Amino acid sequence: MGGNGGSCGKRLQLLAAVMLSLTTFGCAANSENDAAGPGEAAQTDSFGEVRASEHEHAFDTLTLTPATADTDSELHAAPETAFDRDALHAAEPNAPLPAADPAVAASRPEPMMVEHAEAADSAQTSEETPMPVQAAQPMAAAEPLEMPKLNPAAGPCEVSAFIGLGEGTQASGASADGSVIVGSANSHAFRWTSSFCFQSFFGLDFATGVSPNGVRITGSASGVAVVWNDTSNSAEVVLEPRPGSPYHMISGGVVLDDGKLYGTCRSLYSPIVNVACAWDGSWLNLLGVVTVNAADATGAFAGMANRDPRASDVRRPAVLSGEELNLPSSCFPTLGCSAELRAFNAEHSVAVGTASLTLPSADLAMPVSTNALFDTAVVYTPATLLQRLADLAGGDVGAGAYAVSADGRIIAGFASDVLGRRAALWIDRQPRALADVLDELGVDVPCGWVLSVVRAISADGRVLVGNGIDPNGQPQAFRVVLPSSL
Repeated sequence: MGGNGGSCGKRLQLLAAVMLSLTTFGCAANSENDAAGPGEAAQTDSFGEVRASEHEHAFDTLTLTPATADTDSELHAAPETAFDRDALHAAEPNAPLPAADPAVAASRPEPMMVEHAEAADSAQTSEETPMPVQAAQPMAAAEPLEMPKLNPAAGPCEVSAFIGLGEGTQASGASADGSVIVGSANSHAFRWTSSFCFQSFFGLDFATGVSPNGVRITGSASGVAVVWNDTSNSAEVVLEPRPGSPYHMISGGVVLDDGKLYGTCRSLYSPIVNVACAWDGSWLNLLGVVTVNAADATGAFAGMANRDPRASDVRRPAVLSGEELNLPSSCFPTLGCSAELRAFNAEHSVAVGTASLTLPSADLAMPVSTNALFDTAVVYTPATLLQRLADLAGGDVGAGAYAVSADGRIIAGFASDVLGRRAALWIDRQPRALADVLDELGVDVPCGWVLSVVRAISADGRVLVGNGIDPNGQPQAFRVVLPSSL
């Protein structure tokens, strides 16, 4: 018995020593974790278990990650968010709630709404001194939009037949006579005039269009459509969201001499869906199309039709004055063909644009699937309907048309040849590289320039505005004046 009793005592002493060492080790691990601040990630002990108190704290914290936008202004869904189940129920009692872990729920205190999670951690409450419950605070009002301003001009400048508008500039539009050009440069809108050359805007993110008379400029400032009036030297229209309105215009696109504005609207209920809309000075009207790229005083406009992506027919035809233009018969409903008009002439007899179409194998340099889509320039007339414009000799398929002269003879944009994509003109429907045309006319273009695209053309067809790469390898807009009509 005595031997057995001594052995049992030794076993008890050994067990006590093991328990003491485990307790000491656990305290040391917890002490290290306790040193972490409330905002740091939960730590684990030597057994890989997350501390219960920090697990509950992470569950209680309301963490919302807003959506972000990329360069094409397309919003992407935010990552999955963590939420406070009780706070959600307090704010919306009838909202369905996800199932909670019973073990965690049983160990949690009664919910209370406070301004910060840290306040909940440090709150000391008792029956005698209950902690006051604070009401949910409304979202803070947005900061007032700072009105755009036009920075002073450096002074009069010399204008030659060919001129670069400044390193980093990208032109998007021009007045009817080509004397006023607008676009973006280094995250700001700019205006170029034949009198003062380059002037940048402060507070206007980019400019997308200018009225035919050159007086009004439209674009966007902090996600709000703006019209700048050059006569009053101030922002004439700032379309900030109105209370109760389900839509607001996020950017102007086309502005007319009388101030009517066409642009892009976004729904407050579906912020990833954009639609075309018009502002007439009093009302914001949805147009039932995706884009409007050109318009005039008669009410005619050109762009691309809207389609429900869930429909069996996913084609998006071009639109002219509210009428959808038929796509080629080779574009089956499920292929996703599309066409978008960019400009039309004064008589509405010629409209031009870009399209993504299936093409006959005879038009292609190599055999491809008959269902493949190719980017191409298109022209529309009432007699010929929508037709493809030919590429430059020797090039792969790849072209687009952005502008047309008043008489419809000269179409401007870009096309492809053996050198790649180049600024191009279609003169009486025949494609020509702009560089070749300027060389033939004796227009001196500085060595090293690569002319990439023509974005605008004057009504008489003599002034061309586009974008390219300058001799320093930097993007830069250009303006060229032809010595005579083509």
